[in-house]
Amino acid sequence: MTQFAWIVYGRLFTEQISIMTLSASLRKSGIQPVLIYSDSKSMILKQISLVRPSVVGYSLMYGSHWRYRELSKTIREKFPDIFQVIGGPLTTFYPEVIDDFPVDAVGIGEGDISLVNLLKSLSLKGSAEGVRGFNVKRGGQVISQGLERLVDDLDSLPFPERKLLYAKDVFLREQEFKSFLSGRGCPYPCTYCFNHKFNEMFKGLGKLVRKKSVAYFIDEVAFTKREFGCQFAVFEDDIFVLDRKWLGEFARKFPAKVGIPYICYVRADLVDEELLGLLKESGCQIVRMAIETGNEQMRNTILKRNMSNQVIIKAAELIHKFKMKLSVSNMFGLPTETIGTVNETVQLNIA
Repeated sequence: MTQFAWIVYGRLFTEQISIMTLSASLRKSGIQPVLIYSDSKSMILKQISLVRPSVVGYSLMYGSHWRYRELSKTIREKFPDIFQVIGGPLTTFYPEVIDDFPVDAVGIGEGDISLVNLLKSLSLKGSAEGVRGFNVKRGGQVISQGLERLVDDLDSLPFPERKLLYAKDVFLREQEFKSFLSGRGCPYPCTYCFNHKFNEMFKGLGKLVRKKSVAYFIDEVAFTKREFGCQFAVFEDDIFVLDRKWLGEFARKFPAKVGIPYICYVRADLVDEELLGLLKESGCQIVRMAIETGNEQMRNTILKRNMSNQVIIKAAELIHKFKMKLSVSNMFGLPTETIGTVNETVQLNIA
């Protein structure tokens, strides 16, 4: 069987959910991943010499990928037979990065199915040919092999493999808060976000917006609390409150079965007293909400947020009424931005 190693070059300050989630799927399929994790290139090379993986993988976002390029080059020079693969947001939306890296394949999409298939294909055939979800280098050319379907039933996936990461990072293991995803996908067309492009790419290849069942998700959080300790949960879903029926069931069951406070993301135009009542009942202490800009024309025309300042103000007032803390995000320097529109953003945050 192919020996696969993740490489994390640098220090993480939050859990990398992608690595934990995909590692669990690999282990379920019979592949035992290892993690090589250091901010020292020489230490990473030493670990590669000890582990001797046949495949190494990187899960990357744009910006942090540059330091990995030099590492990848060094690995190619010192270990020319190792198959190198990059995945994550970087390669999903910029697969052309394969031309800048001495890697053999780049993943496009979520990877739960495709990474397992890639490693099995390499083990059985010695080739990545025909594996959907990857662009591969072959004969000096880059070959696109199509997209893999999305996983419709998130309950079919195992819990994220946290132990793999925590064994290497005491800080992440011991911190009081842990990160979770109760679902995947977002239906909104906000131009600055990846979701609208992802939805366009994967239309017809499965459900775009998916949610774990309440029972599954509560079991996942409870398991993490029991095994690793967790005093505060960070629910990283782009919008945690999309499914109000789901939220109602969650509010009834989560306090008794887990009983820890949490933070989550909402959208201002979804906020009302019923919604906040469910959040409060379930243990939410902090609500995150995007303002982005105080100028309605920029927000709705450029960013396609499609909501008024009054909707945002009303949502904030209700959140405070329910005695939850509010955290907001803003962007400055958008196209057509002026000192005047910057001041509008500042004033809306004060309002």
